[in-house]
Amino acid sequence: MSDYAIIGLVFVGVVVGFGIPIYLGLILYRKYTKSAEVALGVILSSYPKYDEGTMYSVTFHTYYGFLAWATQTKLIFPFDPNNIEPTVNLLRSLLKYNFKWGFLAEGALFIPVLSYFEYRKNIKTLRTHQLTDKQK
Repeated sequence: MSDYAIIGLVFVGVVVGFGIPIYLGLILYRKYTKSAEVALGVILSSYPKYDEGTMYSVTFHTYYGFLAWATQTKLIFPFDPNNIEPTVNLLRSLLKYNFKWGFLAEGALFIPVLSYFEYRKNIKTLRTHQLTDKQK
């Protein structure tokens, strides 16, 4: 066998051995991120719309992605202190979302813990504004 034939076989082996798995991985990653975005859209579409005059809001971060290709989304929600149940339900859904989709993102060990503490902080904020608004 000539040297060119050996080099050609090595090249084909490298392309088949590395190129095809990387290509398939990218296809699966795109499907994964698209599914995560659709799931987030479904959760957010269930939240009622409030006007710009609402003076209270909560902030929550969502995570999805795979290792270094993770996406963090900062969401700010206005809420009505007289009716906090839709916001509590939304925050609970977003917490579950982070547990499901954020687990494969970079910092996966920390995302559930951080999400839980952010959830608790926002629930406390909701309850505080609900109580102070009732006292007015």
